[in-house]
Amino acid sequence: MLTVSSDFKTNMQDPIKKVTGYLTLQDGTDILPDGDLVKYTIDTIGGSKATGGLLKTTMRKCSITLLGSHTDLQGVSMDVFYGVEVSSEFEYALSGKFTVSEVTFNLDENKTELIAYDNMQKFYSDYTTVTTYPTTLFVFLQAICSGAGVELENTTLYNGDLPIDEDYYKDIPDTKFRDVIEEIAEVSATQARILPNGNLYLAQINDTGEVITYDNLLKYSTGDKWGSVNSIVLSRSPQNDNVYKRDDVDINSPTNRNILDFNKFNETYSAGGA
Repeated sequence: MLTVSSDFKTNMQDPIKKVTGYLTLQDGTDILPDGDLVKYTIDTIGGSKATGGLLKTTMRKCSITLLGSHTDLQGVSMDVFYGVEVSSEFEYALSGKFTVSEVTFNLDENKTELIAYDNMQKFYSDYTTVTTYPTTLFVFLQAICSGAGVELENTTLYNGDLPIDEDYYKDIPDTKFRDVIEEIAEVSATQARILPNGNLYLAQINDTGEVITYDNLLKYSTGDKWGSVNSIVLSRSPQNDNVYKRDDVDINSPTNRNILDFNKFNETYSAGGA
């Protein structure tokens, strides 16, 4: 959720625009394009490329190229800003807060490559008991965020009043806080992601009011429509008591393609020792 002006949104949709960006380190130091910043890109890990998947957790990765040696940035947190020209001046929006996990300095090119992740990486820590029981789903979520050191943006949660009578995860080996967050996303019908301010937000599907038109289209492709199974034979051997079902209307519908690959489908049947 980025708070930007309408002009910012309009100019971002323009196929020809001037864009820029900069980094602000946790000590307040700015790394600017006219300084050591060469470029950065932000990618989504988990789900779709842009926003991630419903009922899943999503993490974003920021890949940064800097001039010179910056090996001292290992483990450093930073704010990443993205800007677009509006009325002959650049308007900036906070793209996200990231912490550097990998630093590689190339002496030949005199460049440093940084890999940084948002606060979802903090939920990769091992699960430990974080609250007392019985509790509710929302209170449990608050405790998980406190245990991982990430602030929770939500003030309410769908199914947040569901009771949790005991700690179901304490005896499951190799459980991470992120595993728990993902299960909470499933129960609450949400997508768990980190906002640009660094907080965890479990987002439900809502109408944003944004309208996407043909002018926004960059790439579009279609393929065959694959329908459901419309013809099937069930058979036991040696009885050969075949059951044959067929939907001729669906089979003859244009563009439908229906395939059941029995090389990848193992049929088993067992009833009363038969």
